[in-house]
This record gives sequence, C-alpha cells and structure tokens, in this order.
Amino acid sequence: WAPIEVLCHLRDAEESFLDRLRQIMATEEPRFPSVNPNRVAEEREYLRQQSDDALAAFRRHREGSLAFFGALRGNDWTRAGHQMDSRGRRTLDDFLSVMAWHDENHLAQLARALRGEP
Repeated sequence: WAPIEVLCHLRDAEESFLDRLRQIMATEEPRFPSVNPNRVAEEREYLRQQSDDALAAFRRHREGSLAFFGALRGNDWTRAGHQMDSRGRRTLDDFLSVMAWHDENHLAQLARALRGEP
C-alpha cells in the first residue's frame, strides 16, 4: 500500500475497533463480520484522500479508544465479542493487545512505504 492507504486503513481500523469495543460493552457476546481491508481501501478510495484529514480522524478515534479503555473497571476486561472468522472470541483485554500489534505492524509498513520499499 501507498502511505496514504496505510494511514486511511489505520483511521478506519481504529473507528471499527472502537465501534466493536462499544458493542461488547452494550451487548452480550456480539458477533462481528469479517472485513476485507483491500476492498475497503478500494470502496473508500484511499488513494484520493488527504493525509491531514485521515490523520485528524485517526486521532479523534484514538482519543475515543483511550477514553474507552481508561473507563473500564474490573470484570469489564473479560467481556468479549466474536470475530466471524478464524480469530473467534476476543475479550476487551485481547482487543487491546490486537490493537497494539495492529499499530506496530502497520507503522512498520508505513515506514517501508515512505522509504519506497515493499
């Protein structure tokens, strides 16, 4: 992906994560459909988007995620939802770990893209 595609993916993934986190707190063991990131990139025309706008939206979503996690108490961390693919059941604690890995993975991808590497 081009740098703008990585940035837009991080923005949209953060929004999706936050939505799923909120669903986990609002309902008992919700089920989440699989998402195809390449299809989302095409449908939302990532290559036509502005990096400043994408970064600002990512920051807003991240602030929401941080506030969400900061408000969790005790047993909240064990509440879970189900990915309808091979990933299966994930607790809020699992989601936090996945989100950290997701950031690290795509920030490395972004660094490679900015250097012109695959």
